[in-house]
Amino acid sequence: MIAESLSLNNIPVISNEGLLISKSDKVNVLIAILQYLQNAGNDISKTVITDYLFSTILKNKNLHALNINLKTDKGFMNILNKAKIFINPSKLLQEPLYEMVEQIIREFNFKEDVYLCFFLDFVLAYSEKEGSSLTEFLIWWEERKLKEAIVVPEGTDAVRIMTIHKSKGLAFDVVMIPFNWEDRKKVQDIWVDTSNHFNKVLPSALINGNKDLETSYFKAEYLKEKEMSLLDSLNKLYVAMTRPKERLYIFSKSLPDKIPNDFQKKGDLNSFLYAYDTHFPIIVGDADMMHVSKVKNRNTFSISKRNKLDWREVISLKHTAEEVWDIETLNAKRDWGKLLHLALSEISYAEQKYEVIEKMYKAGRCVKEDYEKLKVSVKKLFSHPEVIPFFTDEWEVKTEKEILMENGRIYIPDRLLFSKKTDEVIVVDYKTGAKKEKDRIQITEYADALKLMGRVDVKRALIYTSDPINVMLL
Repeated sequence: MIAESLSLNNIPVISNEGLLISKSDKVNVLIAILQYLQNAGNDISKTVITDYLFSTILKNKNLHALNINLKTDKGFMNILNKAKIFINPSKLLQEPLYEMVEQIIREFNFKEDVYLCFFLDFVLAYSEKEGSSLTEFLIWWEERKLKEAIVVPEGTDAVRIMTIHKSKGLAFDVVMIPFNWEDRKKVQDIWVDTSNHFNKVLPSALINGNKDLETSYFKAEYLKEKEMSLLDSLNKLYVAMTRPKERLYIFSKSLPDKIPNDFQKKGDLNSFLYAYDTHFPIIVGDADMMHVSKVKNRNTFSISKRNKLDWREVISLKHTAEEVWDIETLNAKRDWGKLLHLALSEISYAEQKYEVIEKMYKAGRCVKEDYEKLKVSVKKLFSHPEVIPFFTDEWEVKTEKEILMENGRIYIPDRLLFSKKTDEVIVVDYKTGAKKEKDRIQITEYADALKLMGRVDVKRALIYTSDPINVMLL
């Protein structure tokens, strides 16, 4: 808690125990979002996300109503939309793990802090070593969340937070003891010898070490345990108070209005200090003495915060491959007809059109300019009333399938449609140029090949994709 508070107030902290990444609310919400993407029916994850949005963006909404709405997919998406968060889960799941997390941070507008930066580092390291499986990453995180912590270089000018036991043998210019011993567990269970009691049936027992034991058979064991606890607290205080070189600050509770008789034996900070002085605060030494810092050369540097940029807006990747382009000349690589042909070959049904184009762009099969042009052209094509009947679910679809003839020739029709209800077959071929007689000859050869394979009811369709779009049924 102290480490997180100091860090959020831009005070550098060195503490492996206090700076666990899982202590960050943003990281926990990010994990909840990933769990939701993995399983859209995970109501616990949706509740975590909703609570975060309620505390940050949707403060004027009714939390009870939000929790009721999140139980349905539509209701949860409405909650996200109210917070001006628009995500497409199926699209996000197509991304590599690291890019998926980056996009979530951008979409939810998380303000970058040291916890998010280190979490991204861990995601990147995991992805490079183990791959981008979301399910496996979430399993790994459950195993590692109590171990992965922010690491601050030793040479950094920062507040170091550690337990008293770990501080043994170390020295510091300034030491602060911020906790009161009262925060520890008041009552401890103790083992007692019961061999002389209870009909000598039970030789020993573990009992609650409370004050009532002073009037029981086990008074001696209880008082001994209290003395050992007091000695342990005194030893801890000695270790803590002998760590500073220049200054020591101790924060304890104020003295009670009425001091009980056994107050000095309670083992609390204020009870130890009461034995030294009865008036707080206790100041020893010159409070105005200035610390003279010793300049040390540290090989450290700091980085400034930056906005999360979508790399698609900065750079675009283009992969060239023989199945996408003819790589004989530069002009062939830019052949628009081949690119449109490729997109259409991967669309079996009309509702897949935008998904296919997105995948092509992400796979680097087209640059952004062609990506935008593809969306416009495909939308226009599928808006044509004579085209859409060839892309309904009443057909079983085969695209770019080879037909090997007896003479060794190979035919590759663009699209074959097999009716799910009748024996009808339609051969579809796409053309991006002007009408030519050889187009009719080519598709007729495809149809004849199918007839030789036993198909009787074979129809032909030429689709010219250039303006104006034209469909020829033969």
